[in-house]
Amino acid sequence: MNTLNLKGAASALAVILAAGASGCSQEDIDPMIKQAKYKAYAPNPFFADGRGMRQPVAGSVAREQTLGPTQLVLGVDEKGQAITNFPLPVTAPLLEKGRAKYNIHCAICHGIAGDGKSLVASQMSLKAPPSLHEKRAVTTGHLYKTIAEGFGLMGGYAAELSVEERWAVVAYVRALQRSQFARLDDATPEARTVLAAQAPGQAAPAEPHDAHPVKEHQ
Repeated sequence: MNTLNLKGAASALAVILAAGASGCSQEDIDPMIKQAKYKAYAPNPFFADGRGMRQPVAGSVAREQTLGPTQLVLGVDEKGQAITNFPLPVTAPLLEKGRAKYNIHCAICHGIAGDGKSLVASQMSLKAPPSLHEKRAVTTGHLYKTIAEGFGLMGGYAAELSVEERWAVVAYVRALQRSQFARLDDATPEARTVLAAQAPGQAAPAEPHDAHPVKEHQ
């Protein structure tokens, strides 16, 4: 096909596309545009005041409305700053719930230990998820906000996790962080004695003489 024929074919295609486009309106593409409805400020004789726009039904909740204390629901104080305290009692059941939810939603990218090492993370072509142990200085409120709303390439989990479950994950992340940077003073006196004895250069505590009794031959 020579250059002249190519130009002719291109012109014909342009004419066909233009004709097709002119025959399709926005109403044909989206039938909701032409369905029966009352637009803003349109009259409506059905109501006594003749207005189509109605007041919200009693008890309606706006999508942007915050229900509950802002520290608990949003993770911020009255000034909109991320909180540093924890708004819920930290209990063993809460940490267990956080562990379960973390392993379901977070570990796939951040790793079981929170170190950012996972199969999914190793295959990411863009920015890999960071190690959570490098985020120890991040405020508690910021962690909560990140879980709820997302951050950077990470999407939010507000639809998958309730408010309590988000805080449970925050508590578990803090537990993971502390596990990797724990101090000897954090342990109980009994545990400190064992750990000190097993430290490098220290002899392990001797086992009781009858720790492994030898069976006599019959």
